Amino acid sequence: MARKKAKATKRYMVTASVTATKFVGYFEAESAADAVEQAEKDDDWSYIGLCHQCSEKFEGIEVDELFAEEVDQ
Repeated sequence: MARKKAKATKRYMVTASVTATKFVGYFEAESAADAVEQAEKDDDWSYIGLCHQCSEKFEGIEVDELFAEEVDQ
C-alpha cells in the first residue's frame, strides 16, 4: 500500500488590531463635529505612550478617529 505524502506546512505570523480609547479633553463647541475639529488642532493629546513592557508588544500605534459626545456642563 502506498503512503500518503504529508502536506507541507507554512509558517504564519498572526497580528491583532487592538482598539482602545484615550480621553482627549473637553471642548466648547456648537456641534460634535466642531468639537472634533478643535481637538484635531490641539497637539497636546496626540502622543500615545505605553509602558516599557507594553511598548515591546505593540507597534504602529496611531489615532484612527476622534469622536465627540455631548456632556452636561
